[in-house]
Amino acid sequence: MISEESPRLLSGFSPGPVSKQKKYHHKLECYVSLIELLCLCGDLGRITCVVVELKKMNFLMNSNAANCLIRSFGCLGMVEELLWVWRGMKENGIEPSLYTYNFLVNGLVNSMFIESAERVFEVGRLCLTL
Repeated sequence: MISEESPRLLSGFSPGPVSKQKKYHHKLECYVSLIELLCLCGDLGRITCVVVELKKMNFLMNSNAANCLIRSFGCLGMVEELLWVWRGMKENGIEPSLYTYNFLVNGLVNSMFIESAERVFEVGRLCLTL
């Protein structure tokens, strides 16, 4: 659970300095976990910085990371980032699951993209019933 002290504890945590150490490289999961924590704190500025670094890393997306990121970005209304993850899934041949469609629809609704959410819902319903 995130406490009132969490933003203070996270303030010194950044993937940048550690990744400059010899023989140490952050994995995709590190970035995903950090983004999830920052989303819980609502720290859009730090999330944006981490996303910029994550994009530079060109990690091969997997379904677990994609679902977590879509959920996190959707909760905060970060539609551009949410759609970046969605496109990355499609480009890497990752099949969306029921969870993926659910997180995507919820994120679009949270951002008031109702018509887009309805289209995604219909596509998801058709894809998952085949």
